[in-house]
Amino acid sequence: LVAAAGTQLPDYQPPDSVVEAEMDALVRAVGSKLGLTSTELTELTTASRFRDLGMTTVPDEIITKDGPLNDDEWAVIKRHPERSAEMLGASPVFETVREVVRASHEHMDGSGYPRGIAGDAIPTGARVLLAVESYLAMTQERPYREMLGMRDAISEMQAYAGRIYDAAVVGALVEVVAETGAERHTIAA
Repeated sequence: LVAAAGTQLPDYQPPDSVVEAEMDALVRAVGSKLGLTSTELTELTTASRFRDLGMTTVPDEIITKDGPLNDDEWAVIKRHPERSAEMLGASPVFETVREVVRASHEHMDGSGYPRGIAGDAIPTGARVLLAVESYLAMTQERPYREMLGMRDAISEMQAYAGRIYDAAVVGALVEVVAETGAERHTIAA
């Protein structure tokens, strides 16, 4: 699937940073815990690699802004999942990947974006992406806040399980994190 994207998106290179490698490994491990098939795991890791493609359309002054974003700037950010999905093109090969990418910021209670869908209307892969990306963001240093330790990040996610995050996905993530026993994750993909 990634090779097919390369022919449709010749200027796009999937990120290869340590965080992206962690993201790929964690989404695959969590997806495996949830019983996803080999095909579903491939679609999930492909969606993981392209989930923020639409951020390339967000002006640098918004991405690098030091202070809080205003409502107009947030509106631009909230469009990136839709743009990511659109940028994957209309190929049937990417149908599932597009839907997972499009819904990767949706919340179980419908408070997410871009469409405000809830519960079972959110593809399982999108629920996995949201939880894993949130966990990794919490456990990384950010300019606007200190990083959380593994236990604090898990506690935060458990507190929002069923509202923001899918409870089963959080449970699978907790199992994967517990099995690795590491503050940062190097998980065999």
